[in-house]
Amino acid sequence: MGFSALSYTEGVPYLLALPEGVLAAVAAVGSYLYSDRRITFWKEGGVLYFRGGVAIYVVYLVALAARLALDSLFLGPAAFDAGTTVALSGAPLLSTMATDLLLTFGVGLLLGRAVRLAKRYAKIAAGVEIPASQLPAQK
Repeated sequence: MGFSALSYTEGVPYLLALPEGVLAAVAAVGSYLYSDRRITFWKEGGVLYFRGGVAIYVVYLVALAARLALDSLFLGPAAFDAGTTVALSGAPLLSTMATDLLLTFGVGLLLGRAVRLAKRYAKIAAGVEIPASQLPAQK
């Protein structure tokens, strides 16, 4: 939530922190549950591989691209100057708030996927879960 934290210095109301936290938590739980069905593990030559859950990355990348594009549109070169703090109002403030929510959602999705990967990997390492012996067929 790096972008989001900086936004509060640019005029985003601090009250937005609560909905952002709730959104991140809901996204993380949803992603955690979604990832269980979408991530596949397999072993080849003693090495453990996994794939799946790419839609989560797409959501985050779209949110990041939207944030960068809108910042560039409204702030110009100052958007990419780390030493400059701009006080936002009107449309730039609303676009910053909206893209902060999108990025927070994306971070929650990434967090949920990472936790699911770690738990599944731990189960496989402990012998509780057995991965497929070869790469699953493409769908």
